[in-house]
Amino acid sequence: MELERVKLHALLFDDHDGIRRLLARVLKDAGFEVTPLASEQETLARIETGGFDLLILEYNLGVRSSEEIAKRVKEVQSAIPVFMLCASDGTRAQELIAEGSVDALFPKPIDLNKFRQNLQALIDSRSSPTG
Repeated sequence: MELERVKLHALLFDDHDGIRRLLARVLKDAGFEVTPLASEQETLARIETGGFDLLILEYNLGVRSSEEIAKRVKEVQSAIPVFMLCASDGTRAQELIAEGSVDALFPKPIDLNKFRQNLQALIDSRSSPTG
């Protein structure tokens, strides 16, 4: 008997349209449903409504910091992984990993092989009997 594969849902927030399109394609190829988000307000609203399995966001955001958004996800549902994209040296983003607000950091330019490996690990953990 073959197990039915559960479709995972990713929220994707980056202020660069090209990066959103590229990562949306990678996510869809991995079997994710993708909601691309273009504003901080839209991202926060989607976090509050729930129904997603992964949040991917850019570290260097405008008005509200990505730190606040990542921490809010963990307040709402701590099991949701947060992948952070970072164009700077990532020192503070590394601290967020240590604090538990971020689960994986991807410096730009993004290593798509590493990104895919992290997606596969998430898929595997959600499809295992204990996941």
